[in-house]
Amino acid sequence: MTATSKPRKFSIRTCILKHGNHPAEDGETCAREALHLAVVGTKKDETPDGLSPLLAMLPIINDGPWADDETRTKVMRPYLLRLSKMEEDPERDQRLVYALADYAVRVCAADAMDFADLPEEAKALRALPKIYDIETAKAAELQAEKSALSARYARAARAARAARAARSALSARYARAARSACYACYACYARSASSASSARSACYARSADWAKRAKALLDILVSELPKTERITRKAMT
Repeated sequence: MTATSKPRKFSIRTCILKHGNHPAEDGETCAREALHLAVVGTKKDETPDGLSPLLAMLPIINDGPWADDETRTKVMRPYLLRLSKMEEDPERDQRLVYALADYAVRVCAADAMDFADLPEEAKALRALPKIYDIETAKAAELQAEKSALSARYARAARAARAARAARSALSARYARAARSACYACYACYARSASSASSARSACYARSADWAKRAKALLDILVSELPKTERITRKAMT
């Protein structure tokens, strides 16, 4: 940069999302840093004040096993434009916690049981009613705990981890619940990739599976938000 040139303004629409967090003076950003920079005007790996605590799940998704920065950015960046308007709303956030837990239990934990050759546990998890209130959450929590124990006895550690994380998503509040749903997806992803026949195919399997599950989590997160891309708190270039 020359002495007369002006620093470039930050834009979510053009940023490249990187793994991990970064110093304030570093030009790189992860997803949550990019969100904070666009909304507040400063770079911090923190959820901006006033926005939903569910955004605590962004660093876990951001630091997942993406194929590369380009893939991470391509999947996550469009969601940030909408998440910048996700103000804290306890009633909506509770509905989203149930939806995230539902995905963690009936999809991710069930898939993990399949990968661990525990078809009956997978079937039981998928047969659960959709999680949308305290009663359905309790029923899912009990089954997830049972599946975690079965997986442990079968020495299917990752399947047990997925079920335990799914169970945590049911018993926790907001930020912790969102993170637990992500961890259930991660445990499932890791187990699904382990049967690939070569290092290269394993890499492709891991990145493709993670991208699919990360997108599903983000779709849930924005499901009740307006579809407009305009950021209201801070003008973007």
